[in-house]
Amino acid sequence: GEDGARTSDLALGYGTQGESDIYYLTWGGGLKDGDFGLGAGVFDQSVGNLAGSGLDIDFSYLGIGYGRGMGDKDMAWGVSVVRINLELGYAGEELSGNEVTFDAGLTGTLPGSMPMRYGLVMRDVTDEIARTWDIGVSVKPKETLTVGLDVKDLTDETDMRWQIGARQVLGKDGKWQVGAGLNDGDLSLGAIYAPGTEWQGAKWRYGLAWQDTDGDSALILGVTGAWGK
Repeated sequence: GEDGARTSDLALGYGTQGESDIYYLTWGGGLKDGDFGLGAGVFDQSVGNLAGSGLDIDFSYLGIGYGRGMGDKDMAWGVSVVRINLELGYAGEELSGNEVTFDAGLTGTLPGSMPMRYGLVMRDVTDEIARTWDIGVSVKPKETLTVGLDVKDLTDETDMRWQIGARQVLGKDGKWQVGAGLNDGDLSLGAIYAPGTEWQGAKWRYGLAWQDTDGDSALILGVTGAWGK
């Protein structure tokens, strides 16, 4: 591409989980030949009349972040700030609160016959709520197959959880991807379709994910557009 050409990704989605609605919108971008990137995202999940109790809950967050490569090394670091908001409503009374937290992370590749990607994140660096550590690794046994493992809250400050999964690209043209995994023992399934066509200057992908969550289930639909790629 031309020097200074910009790239960006925009993703939006909607989902349901029991009595709750889930919405998200994320954006990330940078220079095609640059070594830094910016990102932002919003997420909202609302639950009406929780388990018939009359309690309404709305949880949301807004985050912005910055990441940068580390010279000619296959490593990068990033920082983000997140505003978390919680609103409760019951019998006409409302209660709300919010908190601002900071996260920092590092990612890179370990060389070898099967290179391993890794990532380490410190959440809530200033310990406003609870400082936790997340770690993840992924490998590609073959070009079309990716296998990954994540551990959330590594030191079990609040609730340690593990996630393991795999993603397979299908077909010669690679338009389809399917994935499966376990989120702390709960099964997740997903599929992505990338037709390769352009609209408004972007290449679009469409995804569907399902997760069994402790006896309940979540279904999420998403679409992603990529510009300059």
